[in-house]
Amino acid sequence: MPFWAVVVLVVLAVAALAAGAALFLRDRREAVGSRTEDPPTPRPEGRRRAAVPSQRSSAEPVPYQHPDRRLLAPPPMVGDLPLRDWLVHYSARGDQVWPTVVATFYDRAAAVPEIADYFGRSDMVRLQQHFARALTMLTGEGLTAGTLRRLQDAHLPVTNAQGTGITPAAYDAAVETLFGVLAEHGVPKGALTQLKALTGPMREAISRPAPSETGSRA
Repeated sequence: MPFWAVVVLVVLAVAALAAGAALFLRDRREAVGSRTEDPPTPRPEGRRRAAVPSQRSSAEPVPYQHPDRRLLAPPPMVGDLPLRDWLVHYSARGDQVWPTVVATFYDRAAAVPEIADYFGRSDMVRLQQHFARALTMLTGEGLTAGTLRRLQDAHLPVTNAQGTGITPAAYDAAVETLFGVLAEHGVPKGALTQLKALTGPMREAISRPAPSETGSRA
């Protein structure tokens, strides 16, 4: 092949490569420009939705304001021991002392008309079991916000034969009966005074004024 023909072929090849490169670069610039001007819509599953506050039904209870473990009153102490543990260690009945206290309390309460009227339609075995758990919790761990709310919820539907909720007078009579039983089991007066500090918030949460008292205030 003549030398001049070889030169012509090389020039044509270089020109073709240059044209191809130019077209490639133009296409790249157009593609980048289109992405900048009109960004593609992301797929629905890839989008993060803005947080929308949930709508609460008016029938749902509002969440409680305080943590369950917020301590409202410490347990009554005898020396270095909570009353619950002290009575177990220093009573002749040992582990059976609290079941005995509960059984004695209900026997005494049955003789007080304003208290017994609230037990008429109750399962007494189950009631005493719940009372024993609550009593040992209060005398061993103190009164927390969560315990107070559970006690309030448990006593809210309790009524006597006339449909009246637990009145302050009935609550005070029950506490006085319980304190008498504990004193008979050797609980020191100082521990009973401390236990009384627990019954104040409980009285406000559990008892409700009698209808006659509400009417007299109005």
